[in-house]
Amino acid sequence: MASPGRPSLYSEELAARICERLAAGETLRGICRDEAMPAAPTVIAWSNDKTKGEFPEQYARARETGYRLLAEEIVDKLVHGTTAKDVVDWLKLKYPEKDQAHLRLGQK
Repeated sequence: MASPGRPSLYSEELAARICERLAAGETLRGICRDEAMPAAPTVIAWSNDKTKGEFPEQYARARETGYRLLAEEIVDKLVHGTTAKDVVDWLKLKYPEKDQAHLRLGQK
C-alpha cells in the first residue's frame, strides 16, 4: 500500500512521467523517492496489471531503454580509458547502495 499523501491512483500522465524517467536511466526506487510519485510496489503492481492499458508494455520498454543507456555509458567510459575499478566507483556514486540490486545481476 502506498504511503499517506502519495498518489496511488493510476493515471496515464503519471505513468508517462514514470516511464520517461526510467527510460532516462533513473531507477524505480529513485523515482519513487519523489513524494509526488507512488511507492515502488504500486508501480510494479501497475506494470503487471493488464487493465492499465499500454502501461505494462510502456514500462517494460522504458526499463529496457534505461538499461541500454546505462550499458552504453559503461562501454563509453571503458572505451575512453576509464578503468573498470573507476567505472564501478562511478556506478556506486550514480546508484545508492539500495538501488544497486540491478547492477548485481549475474554476480555470484
